[in-house]
Amino acid sequence: MPTNTSKKTHRIEDIIQAIYFSLDVRRIEDLNIPLFMSRVSEYFNIQLHYYDSCSEANTLGGDFHIFINQNQCIQRQWQDFAHELGHILEHEGYQWGIPGLFRHYQEGQAKKFAHHFCVPSFMLRQFNEIVVSEIVQLFKVEYSFALERLEMHKNALMEGIRNG
Repeated sequence: MPTNTSKKTHRIEDIIQAIYFSLDVRRIEDLNIPLFMSRVSEYFNIQLHYYDSCSEANTLGGDFHIFINQNQCIQRQWQDFAHELGHILEHEGYQWGIPGLFRHYQEGQAKKFAHHFCVPSFMLRQFNEIVVSEIVQLFKVEYSFALERLEMHKNALMEGIRNG
């Protein structure tokens, strides 16, 4: 029987696949990172800004904004965008002032969302075998991020085998 964590992961994967498909991105070849970030922002009515400070998500005047540090490499911008999008889609309000453990929990959720958003499961399943360096190249993410995502993918496959 699947665990609660596995059910939540499937929910995240389903949401992410629906976002990608609604924007007509079904294969890795369809994914143009800067254009896709812009299209996702428009889809969710989020204003996307590039500036010279730490990346963050914010609500200003009731509107959602994602601020991305323009001085980072495109891989980091992509990962930060997905992380901040995860906060907007999964959380409500500001993190500042909430208890440390709850903030840590929300950061973990946003990190997990980012891994699945930048390297979606439905795209990973298109490969019989894939290695970290291919994930880095194809999905435009940093090596450590790709390594973590590959481990998540392998664990999910193993859990699927165990659960029948």
